[in-house]
Formats: sequence, structure tokens, C-alpha cells
Amino acid sequence: MTSSLSGRVVSWLGRRKTVVYNQVLSGVVILVITLVPSVYLSMFSRLVASLFVSLLYSAQSGIVLEQVPDYRGTVMSLNQAAGLLGGTIGGISGGLVLARYGYNFLGPILGVIMGCSAYIFSKYVSEKPVSASNR
Repeated sequence: MTSSLSGRVVSWLGRRKTVVYNQVLSGVVILVITLVPSVYLSMFSRLVASLFVSLLYSAQSGIVLEQVPDYRGTVMSLNQAAGLLGGTIGGISGGLVLARYGYNFLGPILGVIMGCSAYIFSKYVSEKPVSASNR
């Protein structure tokens, strides 16, 4: 379902804007998840966050793949390695924050991290691929 929706959104906005907007929206919704008093509203917010994250990942994998077209295999490997490293570091640091400060503090921290990620992506990632001969 989200792959066809992601294709339409990427065609409309472009890959980089799709990634940045969905990072910001995901961060806001993740913040809301921890602040709402209702379990049902929190579950609905999680569903909405999942939609934004799926759009984000679809657009992000496409833009990363085309950053250096001459070395697609290497770029895909580095992207996967960075994602796994980030998941490990995120799990460890998230667990420490959760153990120290509790669930209601974890959402704002994650929301801020998503905002920082959106800023970095918007500032340093280009829509235009770089070929090996143009470096």
C-alpha cells in the first residue's frame, strides 16, 4: 500500500523533500504518542507514524542508492551498515534513557533526534547523483 503511495509522493515532492518532511512529521507524531492520555489515541498515532516512516524509508533508499551511481553496491552496503550501527546505538541509548528517565521522556528525545536528522539530510544530501568522473 505505501509503496504506491510513496511513488506518488516522491513524484510530487521529490525524494529529498519527501524524506525531510516525513522525518519531521514522524518526529512530531512520535512525540505525540508519548504525551496523549488515551491508549487508543496513542495506537492511532503509532499507525500514522508508521505511515510516515514507511514513506521516509522508501524515498531514503532511492536517494541513497543514486548518490554515487558508479558504486551502487558499495553505497548500498555502507547504507545498510550505517543503519545497523544506528539501530544498535539507538537501542542502547534509548534503553538507557528509558531506564533513567521513563517512557514520557523518550518520545521528546526521539522527536528531537528525528528533527536533527531531517536538518542534516536537508542540508547535506543532494538530489543530483555524483558520478565517479565528476568528483
